[in-house]
Amino acid sequence: CDGASTNLSLIKASHGTSGVYPILKGERDPYAVEPCMMNPFNPPNLIFWVICPTHQLIV
Repeated sequence: CDGASTNLSLIKASHGTSGVYPILKGERDPYAVEPCMMNPFNPPNLIFWVICPTHQLIV
């Protein structure tokens, strides 16, 4: 199974970005993705993205 493109779309959508990432020449990536987001049910705590290396799925 290849969930890589689906996972990338999900991560982009959850961070308010979309489209193709531009190729940058030495500049800071404006689309840098943090591997966590605020827990909407328990705001002081974070939810971390963990990608399964075997299936490339977010768990």
